[in-house]
Amino acid sequence: MSKLDAVAVLKAISSPNASSNLQPGPPPRARGAKAALRHCNAAWQRAFDAYLEKTKRSPTDKIFAADKAGSAYRNAMPLLAGIEGARDFIACTAHGILIGSISSQIGSQLLYAAQLALAVHQCQPDSARVPLPPQIPPTGGLHSHPNQII
Repeated sequence: MSKLDAVAVLKAISSPNASSNLQPGPPPRARGAKAALRHCNAAWQRAFDAYLEKTKRSPTDKIFAADKAGSAYRNAMPLLAGIEGARDFIACTAHGILIGSISSQIGSQLLYAAQLALAVHQCQPDSARVPLPPQIPPTGGLHSHPNQII
């Protein structure tokens, strides 16, 4: 590698071009519907704010910002992997429909996909199912029955 090539590589690595098309992906492993909803709502808010930062903040800009934010919300939804993932996906879909991030037509399609994922999961033999994560025992000096759900 010549000295000129090495300088070009070093320059490219030290100052990469910023990309405005980055989309938040699904959470790595959300722990329950509340965590998934927080993740989706945060993605919505980040996209909404980012769009408004680039515009004049007129009433029409807020409409376009909400459209971009809806896309970010959908991209941040949990994967349809296992029962917990499907339940979190359904929670995010229902919430997205309620707040207007997801249209009722797309919401119907997403809920149908979740229904199919749950049906497939139920048809799998027990050995092929994705195991649920172990329950974390309560801490802080609380004494509870081992079968008590907290």
